[in-house]
Amino acid sequence: MDDPEGLNEWKNSSTTTSTTPPGTTTVTETEEITARDKLKFSVEMGKRFHDTVFRLGYIESSFGFGVDRYGSNDRMRFSFDAWELDRDANPRLRLAAAYRFWNVFHIDAGVEDFINKDRDPSYIVGFRISFVDDDLKYILSKAPIP
Repeated sequence: MDDPEGLNEWKNSSTTTSTTPPGTTTVTETEEITARDKLKFSVEMGKRFHDTVFRLGYIESSFGFGVDRYGSNDRMRFSFDAWELDRDANPRLRLAAAYRFWNVFHIDAGVEDFINKDRDPSYIVGFRISFVDDDLKYILSKAPIP
């Protein structure tokens, strides 16, 4: 998953150097901050009870949990996710909604990281195409085989 904020490993180092030529003292402080991008991944397991799915696992390389609520014969989905629970500020939260039409197309919208006062929330807008096994069997059985 690509994230504009990224998953960074920060390394802080500071050096203090004192030079004393005859009669003068000079103090120099240098601070170096380096970052290295890392790949984020999500692995979750869930269980569905009627129209509600409870999920638990790694979300964007951090422990988290989520709840999905389905409606309109599974055409609508409302989701809540929480992860980075050990972060200094509040944990990251996401509220999202998805609508499925023509059985394979989805429109997504939502907001992420909306409770942290020191940063602006991120807004989510997306379009997806999804297939189930039966759809793929039909498509592949019609494909010509050389």
